[in-house]
Amino acid sequence: MIHCILQNEYGAKSCVAGDMSKLPFKNNSFDYVVCIDVLHHESDNITNILESFRDLLKPGGLLFLEDLNAWAMFQMGKSILLPKPVYKTLRAVYHKLKHSASRPADYEFPTSVWRVKAILEKLHFHNIKIHPNDAYPCIGEARYRVYELFKKYEFIRKYNNYHYMLSAIRE
Repeated sequence: MIHCILQNEYGAKSCVAGDMSKLPFKNNSFDYVVCIDVLHHESDNITNILESFRDLLKPGGLLFLEDLNAWAMFQMGKSILLPKPVYKTLRAVYHKLKHSASRPADYEFPTSVWRVKAILEKLHFHNIKIHPNDAYPCIGEARYRVYELFKKYEFIRKYNNYHYMLSAIRE
């Protein structure tokens, strides 16, 4: 669907979807790079991923990132207070005890829009915009009210992976 938007609204002549760990493209090949719901799956490799996106983009090219992770909003205390290895271990034990049919992968960890923005700045992206997003599917009315309350505080957003979207332009 996103490729249709890029073609119809932004004039993209072609779109490619692929495995970001095996991108067989030359540097400066693309006007747009879109990455949706990936960064929290690759939390240890964010800088490398963003560097590869920068390299793929032509100068002036647009990077669009979106990371969806409603679960992380309710794990904020643990993700702030516990070291990453302890957090991951406790999460794995919890899901094992609950016999969860769907559990987070061992490599997943909540990301922060502020951390991603800081990395993009170091990589010389400019015009970095954080786009508002109130979409939090499947969390229920009570949890959505908690989200609405918390999202007002930048300190809380900084340390938590709210469902975020941002765009940036390669230098």
